Amino acid sequence: MKTYRQSPFSIYFLKPFIIILFILSFSCSPRYTPLSLDISSSFTQCYTGSVTEINPLIRYDGYYVGKSSKHGMEIFSVAFYRDGLAVFNVHGGNYFEEDRLCKWGTWGTYSIMDDIITTQLIIHNTFSSCCLESRYLIINDTVLQKLYTKDLVNKTITTNNPFQDRYLLPLYFKSQESKPDSECWLKEKHWFWCDRQKYREYKKKS
Repeated sequence: MKTYRQSPFSIYFLKPFIIILFILSFSCSPRYTPLSLDISSSFTQCYTGSVTEINPLIRYDGYYVGKSSKHGMEIFSVAFYRDGLAVFNVHGGNYFEEDRLCKWGTWGTYSIMDDIITTQLIIHNTFSSCCLESRYLIINDTVLQKLYTKDLVNKTITTNNPFQDRYLLPLYFKSQESKPDSECWLKEKHWFWCDRQKYREYKKKS
């Protein structure tokens, strides 16, 4: 009976690829990849975990989307939740019907002061991580105008003005029949919460 020996070279050759595939299977999800301290410490608009009354200044039953002034394509969008969370770039498909939105989407928080919305979001994936703050002027409950975006780690500001190539036109509201809840990956991070006790209560339920 013949016996076959596996070549040591083939094992040596395949080992790096197996390791890479194993790492990527976890790193594709923000739940399992740690954020650097400069990212988490730059996030200052913490999550309260409280559902507020409906704010008549904005809409919750859909999302706001803006087009580029250069080519007229939809390049940015944001949807708001009553618990103070916001999810970004949900346009271009049936994202609200996909489970991956809540697990791996670009999430953050928002606050409203007078006619200004301030958002802080965290982009975190295999390739890059950053913490961004943006402000929007509320024209009415269906139209927002983006004012600027600030990189909270590098301390750089990009104003949204008509003289830029990627000037973002006003964001217009689009209603959506179905919208998943705000059960996102950031809720798994203790530093994301304003109240540690609420975080512990959330972890017990999840």
